[in-house]
Amino acid sequence: MKDFDLVELLNLLAVRCTELLSVSAAALLLAPPETGLRPMTTSGSDSGLSDLLAVAQYNGPARESHREVTSVGPVDIGSACCRWPDFCGAAENAGYLQVCSVPM
Repeated sequence: MKDFDLVELLNLLAVRCTELLSVSAAALLLAPPETGLRPMTTSGSDSGLSDLLAVAQYNGPARESHREVTSVGPVDIGSACCRWPDFCGAAENAGYLQVCSVPM
């Protein structure tokens, strides 16, 4: 019997999210009890998305979605710069035009 691999499962979940939702990329952040969001994985090897994930744990739709326990978006990056300045700058640098976040 093969050992359970959490990282492999989370990677597969991110990839399947892109397929199910017809989006270009997906990322997962986890929120262990008594801590903030922690970047876990992305749907691909794009370094821009990994950099964006590092910012997303502190600023952006994922943090807002987690804090408010509600879905956020889709949101146009260009119209959200006042709302999430750090996140939007990183998202624009990575080439993303829209984002959304869903707490699970």
